[in-house]
Amino acid sequence: MWVYIRKGLYVKTGFKILILIGVTLIAFGLSFISQALLLPFLVLTAFMAAEWGLWYALPVAGAVAAGSFISFGTDPGGLASLAMLLAALVVMIVYGKKRFPHRYCILALTAVLTVGMYLAMTLTSILNGQKPHAEVVAFFTETIAEPLTSLLAADAAAEASLAEYFSELESLIPDILMPMSLLTAELYALLMILLYRLFSKMFRVEPAPMAKLSEWRLPRTAHWGSLILIAIIAACCIIGFERAAAIALSLGIPIVSMFALQGFCFLLFMLSVPNAPKFMRILLFVFTLILFPYSLVFLMFFGISEQVRPRRAQIVKMLDDMAREEEERREEDELDKYGYIRGDRKNDDENNDKENE
Repeated sequence: MWVYIRKGLYVKTGFKILILIGVTLIAFGLSFISQALLLPFLVLTAFMAAEWGLWYALPVAGAVAAGSFISFGTDPGGLASLAMLLAALVVMIVYGKKRFPHRYCILALTAVLTVGMYLAMTLTSILNGQKPHAEVVAFFTETIAEPLTSLLAADAAAEASLAEYFSELESLIPDILMPMSLLTAELYALLMILLYRLFSKMFRVEPAPMAKLSEWRLPRTAHWGSLILIAIIAACCIIGFERAAAIALSLGIPIVSMFALQGFCFLLFMLSVPNAPKFMRILLFVFTLILFPYSLVFLMFFGISEQVRPRRAQIVKMLDDMAREEEERREEDELDKYGYIRGDRKNDDENNDKENE
């Protein structure tokens, strides 16, 4: 059983209240602007609630709710978005209090954020008896497609070409709405966990144990779950569901992303071995970001290979064996040169001095 040390940095109550006031005001302001910018402050709120007292979450939650009602009123999409933010806050507080494994928190956050973002974009259309994506398509048409197309009104050929391009994009929206919500939720969930650990270190609270990124790996049963999802995708395509493409993308993203993450961690491990150039690790991060999302496919192959045949443990054992052999050779050289091993002689001298005292 893990024993956690949670003493943390001593912070006076007055300073805690000042932090709470600042976070509350910022959260209220950001609730009008961006959910993505609001999430870090919800994570900080969760940390305060978990470490200093649950009541620290109430002012921030109230500020977010007030900002949401002022911005969206009782719009179903706005209410879904507010419910998502408050549910994510609760998940983070429970994670901070109970300290359950990071992967469970990431799964819970991903589920909450995916459902919340999807409903925020589709709930109004659903309640109006329309297709789920109707409101998003209308928003895209009115705010992006039509204004940009009208700019080329003088050039009929260019206008027609651009209108055709936007028409193709509109046809993709129903299929990518849920997958993009899922992919965004996965990214946000991972960043929220890392932010919570950052706040823990800032206030000198011992965070829950987490392996180094280069040591992350999937459970041995992950490939069976992936095969089940692939079978579901194949069945949907064979049967010919209307939204088979959306289902395939929604189920395929978790498969690709988790194996891509394992592949990234494996490559990071390979670049972390002794004598490996440090700049290569930086290039790996840059390569992944610049070529995203295509880099996920490249990394996925390394992740699958590592899942089928784990090699990191073998490499660690090989490096340990090499280090042990090098140490044995060094001791043999010292024994041949001096007639004794200097480390052993030093330890014997220290033991004799202790006995004499």
